[in-house]
Amino acid sequence: MTVSTPTASAAAVSPRSEFRLALLAEWTKFRTLRSTYITLGLAVLTTIVFGALILTGAVLVEYDDMSPAERANFQLDEGIWFHGLHLGQVLFAVLGSMSVTGEYVTGTIRAALAAVPSRRALFAAKAVGLSLVTAVVGLVSAAAMFAIAQPILGQRDLDVPLTDASALQGVGLAALATVGFGLLGLGAGFLIRHASGATATVLLGFLGIPIIAQLLPQSWWSVIRYFPADAGWAMFTPTADTLSQGPATAVFFGYVAVVLAAAAVLFVRRDAGAS
Repeated sequence: MTVSTPTASAAAVSPRSEFRLALLAEWTKFRTLRSTYITLGLAVLTTIVFGALILTGAVLVEYDDMSPAERANFQLDEGIWFHGLHLGQVLFAVLGSMSVTGEYVTGTIRAALAAVPSRRALFAAKAVGLSLVTAVVGLVSAAAMFAIAQPILGQRDLDVPLTDASALQGVGLAALATVGFGLLGLGAGFLIRHASGATATVLLGFLGIPIIAQLLPQSWWSVIRYFPADAGWAMFTPTADTLSQGPATAVFFGYVAVVLAAAAVLFVRRDAGAS
C-alpha cells in the first residue's frame, strides 16, 4: 500500500515571492504597452513646450517691459523653469489611472489575480512599479526643463547654474511630486475602475478645479492652496500665495496616503469585476 505525499508544487508561494512576481509582471506591462510610451512621451513633450512658452512669453516679455530700476530689483520666482511640469504631471496621473482601469475594462485583472492571488502584493507591486517609472521620467523631465530654460533665461542674464542649491532641490522635489501625481491617478483608477470616469476625475481635480479657482476672490486662496494639485505644485514652484515647500509636501503626500489607503482597502474587499 502506498501513501501519497504533497508535492513541492502545492507549497504556498511566500508573500515576498508573490510581490516579486507581480512587480516583474508590472514592469513587463509598462515596457510592452504602446500606450505607456505615448502617454509618457506626451507628458515630457508637454512639459518642455509648455515650460518654454511660459519662460519666453511671460518672463522675458515681462522683463523687457520693465524700467532699468525694476530690472535691477527683479528676481525670478523660485522654480519658474519647472512650470511646464504642471501640465505634464496631469498626464502622469492619467497614466496611473490607465494602468488600472485598462485591466478592469479588458478583464485582465482576473488573470493578474490568478497569477498573484494576494491582492495586497498585487496592489503594492502596481504602486511600486508606477513609482519607479514616474520617478525616473519625472527626474529626466525636470532636469531637461531646467537645462532648456537656462539658454532662454540667459538671453537676459537671468540663468541659474545647476550647482545652485535651490535648483538641485527643485529637480528632486519636482520628480517626487511627479511620483505623487502618478499614485493619485493609480488610486483613482482603483476607486472608480472605469477608464472614462477615472480620467475625468483626474482632469477635473488637477486641471478643472485649479482653473476655476483662479476666478474666485483672493480671500479664497488661503483655502485653495491646500487643494491636492496646488499643494503638489507648490513643492517645486512655490509663490507668495502658496504653501511653502515643507508644508506643501506634507499636505500633498497626505492626500496620496489617504487615496492609496482607501484604494487598497476597496481593492482587497471588492470583486474583480468592473463596477
